[in-house]
Amino acid sequence: QSSCESLDAHVSFCSNDTWGKTQKSDPAQLAQYINDKDQYGIIVSEGIGLADGVSLEVMVDAALSNMATAWGINKSDIPVLKISDVEFEGMQSSRMAVSAEYQGVSVILSYTISVADRAYQLLTFRIGKNYGSIDETLHQSFIKHVKID
Repeated sequence: QSSCESLDAHVSFCSNDTWGKTQKSDPAQLAQYINDKDQYGIIVSEGIGLADGVSLEVMVDAALSNMATAWGINKSDIPVLKISDVEFEGMQSSRMAVSAEYQGVSVILSYTISVADRAYQLLTFRIGKNYGSIDETLHQSFIKHVKID
């Protein structure tokens, strides 16, 4: 990791030669990145957290609800492939993987959702139908560059 770019007062991305910053596709995103295999990483930093009554369960449910709204489907129709408790940067977190079909393209999305003083969503996705170790490797290769202050 050669250098870290401050994205806001709380989040930095420590660059390398794999992930390059791209134009954000949504104003709610703090930053978006792409690697050399056309796989994407997104960082969302929210100004709410545990002190505001926002639990990890609420954030996971909100992520699924937002996906359903964006894709025009019911939340119950989103295939959750994996969900587990993890720790990220010292915060209580959930790791979740879902599959989706968007405009005829199959996508695998992996999330790390964390809540402390603020809430964070770290998302990676790739075109594909089958969830597997490639998705976990992709996600880890992205989130290891994210530093929360």
